[in-house]
Amino acid sequence: MTVMSTNLGVSKSLIHKWVKEKKLKPHTNAIKPFLTPQNRLSRLKWSLNKLSSITEDGFIKFQSMYNTIHIDEKWFYRTKTNDRYYILPNEEEPYRTCKSKRYIEKIMFMCAVARPIFGLDGRCIFDGKFGIFPFTTMEATQRNSKNRMKGTMEVKPITAATKEVMKCCLLKEPANSPDTNVNDLGFFRAIQTLKDQKPAGNVEELLKNVKDAYDEYPPEKLNHVFITLQSCYHEIIKARGGNDYKIPHMNKERLSRLGLLPDCIQVEETLVRETLQFLELDASAEGEIYNLGAVIEGLEQVDITE
Repeated sequence: MTVMSTNLGVSKSLIHKWVKEKKLKPHTNAIKPFLTPQNRLSRLKWSLNKLSSITEDGFIKFQSMYNTIHIDEKWFYRTKTNDRYYILPNEEEPYRTCKSKRYIEKIMFMCAVARPIFGLDGRCIFDGKFGIFPFTTMEATQRNSKNRMKGTMEVKPITAATKEVMKCCLLKEPANSPDTNVNDLGFFRAIQTLKDQKPAGNVEELLKNVKDAYDEYPPEKLNHVFITLQSCYHEIIKARGGNDYKIPHMNKERLSRLGLLPDCIQVEETLVRETLQFLELDASAEGEIYNLGAVIEGLEQVDITE
């Protein structure tokens, strides 16, 4: 408050009044990946590649994405340096210790998820979870201690994610695009929140907490993340491949309760045509990864019928 008052050249009471009147509001700003012109084109083509070839009433739907698997990796820490607790008046403060605050134990996990599938009655047929796999090894202890005998097998995290370790985790996604992977888009954050609800005193407990959080995450919410992914593709197309946009809020929980949540987001046909014109693409310039032939063919069919 003092810094703001000094920078604006007004009193702190006036700053407080502005905050109450909502003339000033707090804002958390996250740094986004820097995009080169090549990154933007790659993101734009990747988003167009997710459209279906069916055009109806001036709109094109995204693909259902039920045949796509999203894979990504994330470090999960045993605990955080600072954490917030709510304690009763007579309750003791939590006492947490760590050998070094700079080197808190952590494990990298590889996560693979797909879009959940629900039956006509709304029951979950497939929860979309293929698994969450830790990068760990089993090593024998070198000496006796009060906790274990020498030679006891102990879980050890793999601290260096080398090319050999990561080669099975590679994705053909455009660079600097965490907003096109459901894991980075919201799934990992949800798993992190669930994991933090349970304390972990060692690596084994951390492993269990992460796997439990992964299993407990409702498939209905995972399906909502895929809807958010499609809305991000829509925004990427509107932004010509950029990431300077806010993720649209659709109130998916309410729409789901009312049975109105769409299976696929729609994109305006005119926007797709303008984007293809911007890219100056035609059927002979599709490229190996970004095959836009189906989208172009769908638009050509509309021209014929018109």
